Amino acid sequence: MRMALAFAFATAILMTTVGASAQSSGCALPLVEYGSIKGEIDSRASSLKAFIGDITFKGQVNVLKNELLLRYPRADQSSLKQYFLYIVCLQIMNDTKFDTIEKTKAFREATDVLFPP
Repeated sequence: MRMALAFAFATAILMTTVGASAQSSGCALPLVEYGSIKGEIDSRASSLKAFIGDITFKGQVNVLKNELLLRYPRADQSSLKQYFLYIVCLQIMNDTKFDTIEKTKAFREATDVLFPP
């Protein structure tokens, strides 16, 4: 139920901010206390931009998530996943090739990988 509410909230933000600039993307920035992990997530997740809209997008998100969680087993998993979803959200929102429906679908796929129902 909590995940459904979080997804509904994120989708509402996504749909209302499609025309917004990159500075106000509508992606909610979670608190991350791991500076080195944050930098790695930023750089790794940026590679997902090439897969947005591709049938392999969900698989790529899964691969990156698993690599991240294996690399930092002692870090708070929920926090890592939330920050990773934030970076994925930025990649999706800043992609100008896709409309709201396609962006919402991509965000849903990423959310399902990171926080399975």
